[in-house]
Amino acid sequence: MRKKRPRGGTHEQQATVARRRTTRVRNRLAGSAAVVALAVLGAGAPGVLGEADDLHEAQRLVDLAKANRGAVALAHSLADERDAMTRFVAAGRATGTGGVTES
Repeated sequence: MRKKRPRGGTHEQQATVARRRTTRVRNRLAGSAAVVALAVLGAGAPGVLGEADDLHEAQRLVDLAKANRGAVALAHSLADERDAMTRFVAAGRATGTGGVTES
C-alpha cells in the first residue's frame, strides 16, 4: 500500500514555503498599514497647525477682552465722578464748603 503523502523533504519543503509566503504577506500588510497611517497623519498635520494658530489668536482676544473690561470700568468710574462734580457745581457750591475750587 502506498501512502498518499510522501514523508521527508517534500512535505517539509511545502510547509517552509507556506510559512515564508505567510510571513511575506504579513510584512506587506503591516507595511501597507504603516504607509496609510503616515498618509493620514500627513494629511491631518496642516489642520492641527491651523488649529494651533486659532488657539493663539483666541488667547490674544481673551487678553484684549480683559484689558477692555478694565478700560470700560475706568471710563464708567470717570463718568460717575464727572457727573458728581457737575451736580456739585450746578448746585452753586463752587467754593467755600469743600475742597473743590474752580482754579
